[in-house]
Amino acid sequence: MVPAYVTQCPIQTGQAYTYNFTITGQRGTLLWHAHFSWLRSSLYGPIIILPKLNESYPFKKPYKEIPILFGEWFNVDPEAVIAQALQTGAGPNVSDAYTINGLPGPLYNCSAKDTYKLKVKPGKTYLLRLINAALNDELFFSIANHTLTVVEGDAVYVKPFDVDTLLISPGQTTNVLLKTKPHFPNATFFMLAGPYFSGQGTFDNSTTAGVLVYKHPSSNNHFPSLKPTLPPFNATAFVANFTMKFRSLANAKFPANVPQTVDRRFFFTVGLGTSPCPKNTTCQGPNNNTKFSASINNVSFVLPSLALLQSYFFGQSNGVFTSDFPQNPATPFNYTGAPPNNTMEHGRSSCWWLDRYSLPSGQSRGVVYALPS
Repeated sequence: MVPAYVTQCPIQTGQAYTYNFTITGQRGTLLWHAHFSWLRSSLYGPIIILPKLNESYPFKKPYKEIPILFGEWFNVDPEAVIAQALQTGAGPNVSDAYTINGLPGPLYNCSAKDTYKLKVKPGKTYLLRLINAALNDELFFSIANHTLTVVEGDAVYVKPFDVDTLLISPGQTTNVLLKTKPHFPNATFFMLAGPYFSGQGTFDNSTTAGVLVYKHPSSNNHFPSLKPTLPPFNATAFVANFTMKFRSLANAKFPANVPQTVDRRFFFTVGLGTSPCPKNTTCQGPNNNTKFSASINNVSFVLPSLALLQSYFFGQSNGVFTSDFPQNPATPFNYTGAPPNNTMEHGRSSCWWLDRYSLPSGQSRGVVYALPS
């Protein structure tokens, strides 16, 4: 489900809501999280989609499967952080730490005891289900002196490829195979995650650490700890090279069914820009007259008081949203320039219409597609 007030109204305190959905054509790992404002900073978890009964992975069955969730820690209420940013027009205050499975690790003050330890055996293959549950930050991840084999991205199998360091975006999932060393090494190995950032504004330029520990038969556990080297925070060339390695399996069992006919073309520009301050006020954006604003095609989403999809299906959409969402940017700008690179944003709740949506049964139904930023 997309954010509150788009598909539905928020679940009220003390209330419950049951989601019924069908998973089709996806295998691997997905993320669930709260989707109201910044509550998702602390309320999230994995959705694990196993192969069907009597079916196998397209790779050797791992010895063990382990979810690894990257998150953020705030020493204040995250809801207060985003509320202040929306009021002032400034970028939101950054988190105080990144976390691995809820723990910040020894590189932060007073956090040595709050370190995630991944205990492994020699000569085994582990499937790590990596999930980036951080709010807005893309993260590099690496394990010292170990190679990771990427086998799945966002619940779709990919052609396996090896990396020493990978990148994972917010809300993204990546499954990797970790092959441990054949013998007990006389060392422990840091697992590090740190940000990639190439825009304008502040970000949490810190590093969270976990430890890969071999279950050694010796009682001597005082081995040296080895650290990997992460790319610089603005290593765009590394990011481009990494993302270009993803390829579909595209075999008989897992085909890449790409549509061959294009019925309708859209051009979406997603990015960070600015919008004018309210009349007779000053803001804390790039200058006193503007505030930071995310947008798609010059439109920055304004939260309605009624859920868009609900209001549509119940015939109560009048005044809730408009149907004039632009299929191209209404005002051209430098789409690849350093953000904020769009100074012509407008706030509203709008959508565009898909005339018909074909269902497997051959029936059809009219739907509306909302695009928030």
